[in-house]
Amino acid sequence: MRRRSLGLAFGAGVWLVCAASCSEDDGGSPGGGAGGTDAGTGGEGARGGGKSSGGTSGSGAAGAAGEGASAAVCPALDPCGGDPDGKWTARAACVTDLAPMPEPGCEGALTHTATLEGTYTFFGETNKLLTDIVLTETVVLDVDDRCAQAIASGAATAAIACPLLEAEYADSPQYDSVSCEMVSAGLCHCELVGPPQAQNVLNMYTVVGTQILDAQGDPVDFCVDDDTLGIYFIDEQAKKGLTLWFEREK
Repeated sequence: MRRRSLGLAFGAGVWLVCAASCSEDDGGSPGGGAGGTDAGTGGEGARGGGKSSGGTSGSGAAGAAGEGASAAVCPALDPCGGDPDGKWTARAACVTDLAPMPEPGCEGALTHTATLEGTYTFFGETNKLLTDIVLTETVVLDVDDRCAQAIASGAATAAIACPLLEAEYADSPQYDSVSCEMVSAGLCHCELVGPPQAQNVLNMYTVVGTQILDAQGDPVDFCVDDDTLGIYFIDEQAKKGLTLWFEREK
């Protein structure tokens, strides 16, 4: 059986953290913030929707709702700028597949979810950003009989492919846990959980219009809407987008 690469990692740079001005606290264990909310992969609307509009999370191709996803907790981001000064607690995270490459017969089978914990603290007077977060990403693979024939050589049904998929991914260092189970007569549901990605660093930042620039000038879109902060990153290497949502601490 041939295993498809289902990458999880986001480079440190897309979190506005590991530029030249990172503090020696880089890599520390985050300690603050309420737990985030699972959210599925956003469609094209994950970057261009309105501040309070849809962008319902789901497969990158279709934008249908993914498991645990909710447009109410993880909407699309419309960059609006604003003043991010203050402390913000993580609320939700959305992963967007910018270049989905579905196997023939497996269109819409692959989605991504993510949980976010911790805080962002912007110190407006000094233009410093303290990032103290943990992001955990999960790949969700729903394989029916047709998809099983496409990705698992010799597996004519999802029931046959299911234990083979679990065995193939279980030995990958890319995932902390792997589980595949039949959820109906013709559907195998797999969840591949990546290792938590922690960031605890202090970095310089600059606000330019609707973007925040890190110490090396790398921009990300953002929007402050009353007590809500949304930030959108792109990982060009992984061909993914990541939307983070925060609530202002009072």
